Amino acid sequence: MITPDPSLLPPLRVLGDEARVLLRKSASPTRTAAILLDAAPGSAVPPHTHAEEEECYFVLSGQLTITVADCTTTVGAGGFVHIPPRTVHAYRNPSSTTTRFLVWTVGGSIDEF
Repeated sequence: MITPDPSLLPPLRVLGDEARVLLRKSASPTRTAAILLDAAPGSAVPPHTHAEEEECYFVLSGQLTITVADCTTTVGAGGFVHIPPRTVHAYRNPSSTTTRFLVWTVGGSIDEF
């Protein structure tokens, strides 16, 4: 499957961030979903878990402060984070510019959130 240029996809607003769904789990035999996310300055997602999905973040530009379980770190462009299912996690954009990152999951239904 070839995904069109992300700028051509309709943006969705999710908790104040702009998301573009690149791959829906329904198109994947392993229920993989991929989302391009632009987090506004100061944007944050509170601590939460996912019952089924394994989640990964890859920062393309900007930076994110990410908490996974009891570990908090700030990652910049090229930074990668893996979050196992049922693990408490959260993120926020600590900078004054938009942070762009790729989010993908295996299992679950994050693309339907």
